[in-house]
Amino acid sequence: RHSTSAVFPAQIQDCNQAIAYLYQYADQYALDKNKFVVMGFSAGAHLASLVGLAANQRVNEFYIGEVNPIKIKAVVDFYGPVHLLMFHANQTPVTPHDPITMLLGASPLLR
Repeated sequence: RHSTSAVFPAQIQDCNQAIAYLYQYADQYALDKNKFVVMGFSAGAHLASLVGLAANQRVNEFYIGEVNPIKIKAVVDFYGPVHLLMFHANQTPVTPHDPITMLLGASPLLR
């Protein structure tokens, strides 16, 4: 789901559901369950990094249903945003419809 239709952590939940599907049907698709790697570009890289970093933490909110036992072996991040506040450096005031605010459900500048 895009940030315009659902706030975080919906996106990582979707990623984890897709990975769980591939893990469940690994034999059918000739995948090695011990070598799962995630990769993405830009926003996809941001999600791949979140999935990889959070995989070993078992954060229940990142999963729909039960937490899956999948270990991510590597993450390939092609220019994914990691410092979300930099997108607001020259933006005053922050608009409620910018991509980061829509993703998070609130401005990252609010404390």
